[in-house]
Amino acid sequence: MSKGLVLMIHGLGGGASTWGSFPALLAADLHIADRFAIEPPYVYTTGLAGRGPGIADLARELATHLNRPELADYSQIAILAHSLGGLVARRLVADMIIEGAPPRISRIMTFASPLLGAGAASVSKLIPGTGTQHRDLAIGSDFMIALGRDWANTGADSM
Repeated sequence: MSKGLVLMIHGLGGGASTWGSFPALLAADLHIADRFAIEPPYVYTTGLAGRGPGIADLARELATHLNRPELADYSQIAILAHSLGGLVARRLVADMIIEGAPPRISRIMTFASPLLGAGAASVSKLIPGTGTQHRDLAIGSDFMIALGRDWANTGADSM
């Protein structure tokens, strides 16, 4: 049996430190370490002001990251995602299914992900200069509507 991969993705304004000692704790668990390689947390551009690429762009960046030679051979990837990271992961999976790509993501576990959008982002989008990530996070945004539709239409929940 080949090992799977555990990949952690932070949320809005986060970074590798979001996960603290959690990667080391996973790696120290012999039952987990025997079955999964633990990748250092995936880091993408974000900030508390929601500046940076849109969430769909972040999902494409994650797809590129997973296709790096040292990760390309993992056929089973478990994603642990906090907040915005959960939306990035869901967009990635929906896109993979739509494109007919092999389903490398075996599971997604999200923590505090605003799967219907975030109320605070809905308010902040009214403020001039609000970043793309905040606009995407807003309840009823084009991004949130498209993600919900694509997630349902692809049957991603039943994979």
